[in-house]
Amino acid sequence: MSANRISLARATPHTPPSLRHEVFRAAGYAAATGDAIGPACLQLADDPLPPACWMVLALDLSEGLEEGMRGRASRSAQAWTSAARALLAFLTDLESQRGACGMTRAIATEVERSIPAEVVPWSGLTAGFVQAIRLEATRTIEGVAVAQGIEILRAIVTVEGCALGEIARPVCDGLVAREVVADAIAAQFAWPLLGRFFARTIYPDLDFQEQGNGFACLRDGLRLASGLTLEDCAFAELHDRVGWTVFLQEIWGLPDWSEDRFTKGALEIPASGIGGTPKRMRLEIAGSLGNLDTRAGEVELSVTLGGAGLLSFRVPARRRAVTAQQLRAAIIRKCGTELCRVAVREGIVGRLLSGPPLRARLAAAAAQRGDEPIVGLNG
Repeated sequence: MSANRISLARATPHTPPSLRHEVFRAAGYAAATGDAIGPACLQLADDPLPPACWMVLALDLSEGLEEGMRGRASRSAQAWTSAARALLAFLTDLESQRGACGMTRAIATEVERSIPAEVVPWSGLTAGFVQAIRLEATRTIEGVAVAQGIEILRAIVTVEGCALGEIARPVCDGLVAREVVADAIAAQFAWPLLGRFFARTIYPDLDFQEQGNGFACLRDGLRLASGLTLEDCAFAELHDRVGWTVFLQEIWGLPDWSEDRFTKGALEIPASGIGGTPKRMRLEIAGSLGNLDTRAGEVELSVTLGGAGLLSFRVPARRRAVTAQQLRAAIIRKCGTELCRVAVREGIVGRLLSGPPLRARLAAAAAQRGDEPIVGLNG
């Protein structure tokens, strides 16, 4: 792309959308390469730039910036800081000339949020409205205080030094709270983090048996998967084949159960209660689980994992007690992968991978919250 070619274009009071997109891409490219942003870009001050088009313009600027940064011999933090300053100056002038209040902040924040980490050395960088850091998921997670004027925190997340990817969260009163950071990591990387944890604690003890159609994976004699290739037996690939079963075994403390057994006989959870004031009980998944006696009336059950709330539902009165397996299967079906996200957040994020098993970590987390034991469910 040539920014000089665009700078010679004559912008009319109603620039065609195609030319507008090209002009903004050129402005982004010029900011990245250190060239002057051509006058045609600022002539867009005469063009309508309503808020509805700001995110599209941010995308155009991002594409130009990314192309320009990738073409640089050096993509240092200093180079990006210069590009960010040029971008902010361009947007500030455009906002002033057009009277588009808030445009600079909206577009610049979106641009800085969307530039890939491999293009810009984000770690430790503060530019524009975005501050970037590096977060190790196996170390204690703390709240992150940011510089004045920063609105978005970007973080490159690593596990034992290996990059997983990145998260981005808005700043509130100069801070991104610890809970927000931990939840963002778990929401984005729960499955690979769980795989890393099992690779350290569970997978090395699994057995593999050669069969006619490949290999079978067993845990203490229980078949977890069959027909595996040699490549499937590597921990990263194995996790996608057996990880969910192992996860259910671990959080429920039932290592000899197959996946099918966990979901059989689920209790049907009604959409709502039948009215009145039910008896309230709490069920911590990392605690003991027994039958639930509902013969005396309806029960409202709050389900937690590591002390964190998962869901609440009412169990209507019935002649017979609700079995532990009916409850277990209903919770698994209702929560699905949310179980994994919460378990990783409460038991793995911010802690070393080696150490206690997952269920013990979750039980300890529940105890730290000061939760009382469940009433009415006998283990």
